[in-house]
Parts: sequence; structure tokens; C-alpha cells
Amino acid sequence: MDGTLESNGLPFRGVLENLPTDLLIGWTVHYHDAYSAPTRAQDLVSLPQGNNVLVAATNADSDDAGLNLDVSACGKSDAVTTLCARWQTTAHNGVLWYLEPGKAFGFADRSELRTDRRRGADTAEGQLRVSWHLDGHGGYRAGSLECLNHDNSWRKLVFRRDIGPSATWLLPSAPGWEGAGDPGIVFGANITLRGSDGSCQVLHSCLLRCRCSALHRRIGADAEVDIPGASARSLRDLAAYIYGALLPWEYSARLEPKELLPRVLELMDAAKFMELDALQRICAAWCKLAAKADALPLSCGADPVRMDGLAQGMVVGSGLPGAVLEDDMARLLEELEDASYMEDKVTVILARSDHQEAASCSAHGLVLCARSAFFAAAMASADGRFVERGRRRVQLGIVEDLGLWRPGEDSSYVSGAFRALLHHIYTGRRQVEVGGLKGQS
Repeated sequence: MDGTLESNGLPFRGVLENLPTDLLIGWTVHYHDAYSAPTRAQDLVSLPQGNNVLVAATNADSDDAGLNLDVSACGKSDAVTTLCARWQTTAHNGVLWYLEPGKAFGFADRSELRTDRRRGADTAEGQLRVSWHLDGHGGYRAGSLECLNHDNSWRKLVFRRDIGPSATWLLPSAPGWEGAGDPGIVFGANITLRGSDGSCQVLHSCLLRCRCSALHRRIGADAEVDIPGASARSLRDLAAYIYGALLPWEYSARLEPKELLPRVLELMDAAKFMELDALQRICAAWCKLAAKADALPLSCGADPVRMDGLAQGMVVGSGLPGAVLEDDMARLLEELEDASYMEDKVTVILARSDHQEAASCSAHGLVLCARSAFFAAAMASADGRFVERGRRRVQLGIVEDLGLWRPGEDSSYVSGAFRALLHHIYTGRRQVEVGGLKGQS
């Protein structure tokens, strides 16, 4: 019996066979090794709390290696990594999970009713099972295959995905959403998407530019674009993905697959029109599972994302436009060195007042507010202490207050430090290139 899908923040329920890897676009590789390699309990309990987790076993030598995962299950990290005694399991998301340090980690579909771990790993009958020895030995089981302790063709995989507020960049609401305020003051120009039912959704131009550049190039002088077949619902789903990389099953109320399927199909059609290839792939993979119909395309236009060459810390689909929010936001860094799209930028003065010799940098107001609570508060302040509203300038008097720079001094050091900070704000990665010192982590 295959697992069933459920809108509980997780992409599916139960244990699945032949999971399309396109469904994992945007997930991070937490652990990846051959079955012959020992797995430690620490490799699993190190999963961040509150993350979505997917555990899988796959044969790297099969004909569709890298395109499908042979056996997989998913759940919340808190449940998946619950420590168990010898005969205990944790029932979660239609799966029996167990993590017994020094013995074994694994799962079985709840339809299998039980696990048999008298020798550590699960030896009960059934093919909807995965079991790994812990803390000393390789192996052990993938589906119905056992005794894989020295096997190099089968791979052990753990993926994680954080859909909490800290992972979605805390991007300010799209214009027209509650709490958006006046986006023209700080966040710059807007684009309006119009659905076939007369609905509309306003998005910030700079975000659409980096997340969906193909569509942005087609927008005319009226800053509007029609999305054929789109409804108010699909426009909201598009905004949720563009702003937070969130998918319908991750943030919607609990829905059955038959209720969610038409919605995801509609979103897939909108993604195709907008040339959001990553979103189209994800939706197609989910629909394939939900509809149990091989007729639905697994890939959309290009080759499917492959699982070959995975490494810990990699994000599946990294480099594919529209797939990874931080990758796309990093493209906006290229705009900081020229005079294009000034309506989307603010000038940050690294001083209390506009000294002629004070350093300054341009940055996108939307990005600053999304990544920094300080800038969000500063730009929302009504008293104008930080922001000259008409001139779109932000003054950081703290630079002088801390003695980092004073009028008459060389400002190149503080300028370099702030540009390194901007790199982190945009990409989430640290880069140091200040005072002749270079490095990145």
C-alpha cells in the first residue's frame, strides 16, 4: 500500500516508493552516504527542530538513478528523531519511526503494523521499510532488501526543509495584503498580475525581477500582466511561492489530495506561463503522486533535477532560476553598482548626517526590511529619524556613535565592512573583504 498525501505542511503521508526527485527542489541535503558507511545517531539528532524531514533509500545503479527515490517517508524532525527503547516506535504522519542510539534508525509504513528489531535493525516482512544500523556498522535494509551492510550502490539520504518564518525571509507582505502599508515609500515599484476571473495580485517589482525574470521582461509600460486561466486562489499561491518559496500543502489548512489537486494543477499552469520552471517541476511531481497517473509529466521542459553528486549542505535545484530564494535574491546584488531601478533602492548613509565625505551604499529597501529587523523598524518609523522619505535615504548615526568613523577620517574601511554585510543580507552567506583581508564561509 502506498502512502497517502495530506496537507499538513508535509508533501505526503506514509511510505512512498519511486518518489520523483523534482518534489525535493528547495530541500537541503542533511545527510548522504553509502549503505556500507556507518551512520551515527548524531547524524540524525543534529536535525534542526521544527524542520520538515524526508528520509530515503535509493539505488544509485538503477536505470532511473537520480530521478526517483526508491523508498521514502517524511515527517517533522521532532517526531522523526524521538529517541526510542528497543520495542518502541513513534507513530507520525502514517509512519512508524524509531531512533535507538547504538542500535538502529528507520521507519515502516503504519500499514505494516509493527517492526521487528530483536537484532537492532528491522527484520520484519514488508517492502515499505528502511532500517540503518547506528554507531558502528553500515547497512542494513532498503525496502525488502536486507543485509546491505557492505553495499556501495544503495544510498542513505536525509533531506530537511525549514518552512518557519526565519526560512521565508520575513519578506514584507505583497502590496494589498494586510500590513503592507505604503510600499511606494520604501519598497519601490510594483507589478500587478491579473487573473482570468478579474482578480489581481500586486507584487514588488524587484522580487519578480529576480525570481521570475522571464515574465518581468514581458511586462509593458502599464506594469500589468494577464495570467491566463489564473484565479484569485492561484495568484495568492504564486505570491506565496515568489515571496516565501512556500507551496500550497505547506501553508494551507488541512486538505485532502482530491481537494488540493485542482489547486496545484492550476498553479502548475500559471507557473508554466510565467516560465517558473522550478515551481512547475515541483507541482508536476506532486500531482503525479496525488493523481497516481503516470500520464502527468515528471519534468517540464528541461531534464529533471538529478540526485547524482549530492553533498551535505547542498540545496536541491540550486542554480535553477526560481528554485532557491537566496540564490535569486543574490542576483539583485548586481544592481547595486549601477543606476538602474533606483525606484526600488534606498541610499544608506553611513553617518548621522549627510557629510560630504561620509560613505554611502545603495540597497533594495525590500531586501533590507526582509533580512534585518533594524532596517524594517527604521524604515517604518513615523518620526523620520532614520529615513528621509522624499529622498529615500537612510542615515546610520550608529556608525559615528560607535566611533567607527568620524568626519575627516578615511571612510573606505567602514564602507567595505557594510558592503560585506550587504552580501550576507542578500545571500545568507558570509563574505569578508575588509582592510585587505579576504575570505568566505
